[in-house]
Amino acid sequence: MDIIEILRRDLKTFATQTVFQIGTVTAVDKIKATCSVKLLEETEIVLEGVRLQAIDNEQDNGFLTFPKIDSSVVIGKLDNRSVFWVAMVSEVEEIIWKIDNKEVLKINASKITFNEGQKGAMVEIAKLKAQLNKAEQSITQLKNILTGWTPVPTDGGAALKAAISTWAAQPLTETVISDLENTNILL
Repeated sequence: MDIIEILRRDLKTFATQTVFQIGTVTAVDKIKATCSVKLLEETEIVLEGVRLQAIDNEQDNGFLTFPKIDSSVVIGKLDNRSVFWVAMVSEVEEIIWKIDNKEVLKINASKITFNEGQKGAMVEIAKLKAQLNKAEQSITQLKNILTGWTPVPTDGGAALKAAISTWAAQPLTETVISDLENTNILL
């Protein structure tokens, strides 16, 4: 057999090989970053240990997309081995992005977490603005009292004392973190 015939045969074998397949996720192992996939074409076949990343880097750095159970996935075959990886998912349960084996971003339906949430929740700007406006209004009110006061030598400052007493009777509530934070986004 000459080289042309060998190339034709190998090219025909490669062209007829199924590289990608569609299946349904039956289980997800977040620790191993793998899932089990039931193939759609052959309903009895369940592939175990399908990688969620094509590259096995032992630290699972990069993006990890965890599919929902019962969602559809497209899986690809690596080389000529029986190693499969998830190429696309129809529904996502969670996404994790790791750099240098540290989780820098985690997203699921209820929460977004940056750097494992060590710095607390993100501040909601509208809530912060409302609290700052209250403090600014109170300071402005005091400034108006002080600038509107005209000293009268015989009253001993009674008018100023009365105005400041009225202002001081309107307490400002102390801001606490829970007044400002969005616990769905952790920094």
